[in-house]
Amino acid sequence: MGYVKHHLHIDRKAMTLDDFFIPVTDINLCVNFASQGICDEEYGLTVKPAPRHRRPIDPARANHFSLWLGFGGDSAVMLDVTQDCPPSNPYSSKVVESRHLPAVVRFSPKTIPTDEDMGCVLRELNVRAGTTLNDVVRLMLSKGRERYSFFPVHKQQAGCRYWISLIAQDLEDAGITGKGYAGDVLQCVQTYYSRYPHKLPSGRWEQGGNWGPRSEFTCAPLVPGSFY
Repeated sequence: MGYVKHHLHIDRKAMTLDDFFIPVTDINLCVNFASQGICDEEYGLTVKPAPRHRRPIDPARANHFSLWLGFGGDSAVMLDVTQDCPPSNPYSSKVVESRHLPAVVRFSPKTIPTDEDMGCVLRELNVRAGTTLNDVVRLMLSKGRERYSFFPVHKQQAGCRYWISLIAQDLEDAGITGKGYAGDVLQCVQTYYSRYPHKLPSGRWEQGGNWGPRSEFTCAPLVPGSFY
């Protein structure tokens, strides 16, 4: 198939033409542990302030997720959805909640291992032979997945996890991944992950130890964005 040319809602300016025709060998669901300024879904579904004289409510937590399409070596391409022209300070009182917060699908070349504070929570090795990044782009466009809007929740934007779950279902339905892949992804994006704190020689505790699912925290519900 021919190369899919530039599209308004897809950011792939860091990619080369060759990148889109290298066979994909693995698809990795990765989670961000720190705020990336992407969609604010890490703590993005914060509850409204508690009524007076009540103890503040600990907000439900959620991570930002992305799919890393690997090429069998130390290179990969990250696929995720991000805000289109996000405000410099999304928590400012001047930010007005809108019902339409257009997203941009982002393809970013990456090197493994990465210095970014993130990790893989699900790896799919059962990828249909011969699948390329160009095939994934064509599938996404055929479903209209690039025409996506975030949902505003208390001046923050939610919906990246929902978008990832739809892409996973598209990949499974197209036979690019194995059966059950979409269900596994859905379970992951409804789980909160973080690094466990560890104790330093000084006796002080800090974040940055081994990471994994944190069942002691309630994960924020999945919030669907919309397509336009």
